[in-house]
Amino acid sequence: MRGFLSVAMRSQAPCASALAFTQSRVKGIAKRVAGERALVAGSIGPTGLIPDAFDAELMTRIRRAFGGQARALVAAGVDLIILETFRHPVEMQAALAAVRPLTRIPIVATMTFDEEGRTADGLAPERIATLLASWGADVVGANCGEGPSKTFDVVTRMLGPGLPVIAQPNAGHPSRVEGRVLYMATPEYFGEYTSRFIGAGTRAIEGTRALKAAGVRFVNIADGPRATARMSPLALACLLAREGVEPIIHVTCRDRNLLGIQADLLGAHSLGLHNLLIITGDPSKLGDYPEATTVYDLDSVGLLRLVSGLNRGIEPSGRGMPGATAFVLGSGAEPGAGDLDHEVERVARKVAAGAEFIMTQPVYDLERMDLFLSRVAPLGVPVVMGLLPLASHRNAEFLHNEVPGMSIPEAIRERMRLAGSGPSAREEGIRIAREVAEAFLPRVRGLYVMPPFDRYEIALAVLDGLKPPAPRAG
Repeated sequence: MRGFLSVAMRSQAPCASALAFTQSRVKGIAKRVAGERALVAGSIGPTGLIPDAFDAELMTRIRRAFGGQARALVAAGVDLIILETFRHPVEMQAALAAVRPLTRIPIVATMTFDEEGRTADGLAPERIATLLASWGADVVGANCGEGPSKTFDVVTRMLGPGLPVIAQPNAGHPSRVEGRVLYMATPEYFGEYTSRFIGAGTRAIEGTRALKAAGVRFVNIADGPRATARMSPLALACLLAREGVEPIIHVTCRDRNLLGIQADLLGAHSLGLHNLLIITGDPSKLGDYPEATTVYDLDSVGLLRLVSGLNRGIEPSGRGMPGATAFVLGSGAEPGAGDLDHEVERVARKVAAGAEFIMTQPVYDLERMDLFLSRVAPLGVPVVMGLLPLASHRNAEFLHNEVPGMSIPEAIRERMRLAGSGPSAREEGIRIAREVAEAFLPRVRGLYVMPPFDRYEIALAVLDGLKPPAPRAG
């Protein structure tokens, strides 16, 4: 995929000489620089006026200004147009109404939101995304305004219409340090949020298509992993189902009470989403919003019983339902748990409550996984083994020391230390994951690959050349 260079224009109505100058600049500089390596985008910002939908003369002037700029950019040969930094939805509507009839090249429409996540007239990101899609935008998103954290909250709420979403945050608010005004956000901080933007769905469809082409049958969708804020797994599951893969939706007990969980489950069933992974969920204090309320009306065993009842047409209250759901139920397990006896006993309780398959936490210890499989074999439940390719020695130490349920043997951590950093470390992490996969493919029903920082390319590298386990009866 090519990147793009952006050529910006002022929004006030330009004169003919300004248009000619802009065309010349686009053709003479941006096109030469871009060549075949990048697309050239023409950027149009707001007028600076306060739009009034009831002032016909003003709105006509605004539309003419946008139309004049768009004609100049289209004539200059731009590959896409970006309408950015708009605060007023009515002005964005005018811009799209002026630009869309002039060209079929893609139009990116991004709004600026305040610290409360609202536009100038108080609209929320979900509503804005729907409006932008209905007005003809090909890509929607947010730019400027706030820093990466607030922008992350906004763009994850704009995924509903199913259009590509773009995030272009500012560096946040400046601070005064020893008499100097400085922006404190670092490149590393932006890099961290880039991976989160991607994981939240800004590249979800692209990744799904690549995984499907490689033979992946199921895509697992977490429900606020480690108590972080993500888009609804139901919404993402609907988007992925359109691409022809089967989603497996996590359902946690942390965020919704019994009534809310039941409502979501019935909604999932009506949408044709039937594969569930039932988990208790990490407590809220571990995540982005430690002040958020943790519910836990149920644990994973109790929720398995609830959904098993729905599958039999029985509500939690004991009343019969007009029909029955048809969910396939899975649950989690930790082969590396400190008390393996307790973990196996808990797996047995989950199976008795209705679990039809087990998905494990990432596996690194071959001896421990061998013992776990031997202990759960009498339960007769299929096991899908988790793999998380390590990205670096630092990543390995973090997972081992700070993530509940994760245990990485010292020998594996030492291999990652010796591998150094960058591509060599990632290659070693992929190599370790493949070794684990090859050791247990004959004994598990499938592999569940969790690429670091949601980089699906790494999952494909792990799976490349691996032979899937042979089908089994039943």
